[in-house]
Amino acid sequence: MLTAPSLAAADASAAYENLSADAKLVVQATNEAFGGEICENELKVIHKKVFEITNALRKTGAFQGQGYYGLEARTYYSRRCRDFE
Repeated sequence: MLTAPSLAAADASAAYENLSADAKLVVQATNEAFGGEICENELKVIHKKVFEITNALRKTGAFQGQGYYGLEARTYYSRRCRDFE
């Protein structure tokens, strides 16, 4: 039988498996930067900040061609998080 914490972990695992490859890279890098697994709410805050920084840089014209699109793909999950707030 699943307890509340293990149920939450199962939900998080299922959500992770549904992410795109680029979004998984963002999650993995975030987990590595924080030394392990972090909760969903913390992840949403971090990815919201990534989106804000990316958007600000885009407005300056800093991203041109492939570099811009590569970073934009990696911020896909941050846009999804923002839509749920």
